[in-house]
Amino acid sequence: MSEKEANFIGWLSGFRSSDPDLRCSSALLGWTYCGNELYRRDREAYMEIRSGICHAALEDLQYNRNYWKGYEGPVSRKTQEVNDFYLKMEGLAEGTASYDMVVDMIVTWMQKTGEI
Repeated sequence: MSEKEANFIGWLSGFRSSDPDLRCSSALLGWTYCGNELYRRDREAYMEIRSGICHAALEDLQYNRNYWKGYEGPVSRKTQEVNDFYLKMEGLAEGTASYDMVVDMIVTWMQKTGEI
């Protein structure tokens, strides 16, 4: 299974869960994937949609960003390079970029199921 497929299945499992905490976590994960892509493509649309996110969710997202910032630096960058190389050697041409390819799968699924 590719990274994008694994990430999509993880997201979908949470999105369809009966556990409200898992659904919330999945919604935040989906926003992170899709929001990052939207930000790259259309910052105005990103800001418009982001303005509709509740304060508690924005706090959770900020906490998550702050947590991961603690791991930024030269060692993290080298680790990412090694992981990218490993994935490419395993036949995944996109390497670590495949992690973000889950956006296409989420959007397609949401459109086909009518949940957008």
